[in-house]
Amino acid sequence: MDRPDRAMVVTPHPDDAEIGCGGTIAGWIAQGTEVV
Repeated sequence: MDRPDRAMVVTPHPDDAEIGCGGTIAGWIAQGTEVV
């Protein structure tokens, strides 16, 4: 899958982003994706 230039993570609970897709988010940030 291609890396997005920008990504927004929207979840119903404050910790869902870290628990559900933290590895993907960390990888994107390491590759230069702007994550909000």
